[in-house]
Amino acid sequence: MSMGDRMPNPTRRHLGLLALLPLAACASPEPRYYRLTARPGPAQGGAAPLIELRRIGLARYLDRSEITRGGGGARVALVSGARWAEPLGEMVTRITAENLRQRLPGSGILAEGSALTAVPEAQAEAEIARLEEDEEGRVVIEAQLAARRLGGNARPVLRSLRETVPLAGTDTEALAAAMSQALALLADALAEMLRRA
Repeated sequence: MSMGDRMPNPTRRHLGLLALLPLAACASPEPRYYRLTARPGPAQGGAAPLIELRRIGLARYLDRSEITRGGGGARVALVSGARWAEPLGEMVTRITAENLRQRLPGSGILAEGSALTAVPEAQAEAEIARLEEDEEGRVVIEAQLAARRLGGNARPVLRSLRETVPLAGTDTEALAAAMSQALALLADALAEMLRRA
């Protein structure tokens, strides 16, 4: 009879549990989830009564569940253990719609894909090429914007946007806050364009 056969069952069970300890130590911790938030801005009047905000386009390297940090040059780093709480493209569109509602109190803002159905009189679009931290510790947003009245022969109002927002700290929460402020600046520009369209 071998020694293993003589070993009582509780001891075997303890050895089995000890064998699992290294695996438990290697398990990755639950990721931390972050979201962007709407920010107040100057209220403006004179825009169309009902405006559709098209889904905001994002550069493919940004539209992912992991949070990225730039830092200059061609390198982009993923923030370990940090994720967006919802798909970034959808969240950017939703937050921009909230920002526009605050800035254009006389207008209804419908985000593309909304459950509400109505016929808008104007449309706003944005394509974000860059929304990241730079080597100087700021969030940079670069985008192409368009606003137009629908119907008739009105020409769209077009604009390039480049803004920077300093980070208030080095953690991921400070990064998300600065990105939220960058989206507020984008909404300021879109609101002004919709008023002129």
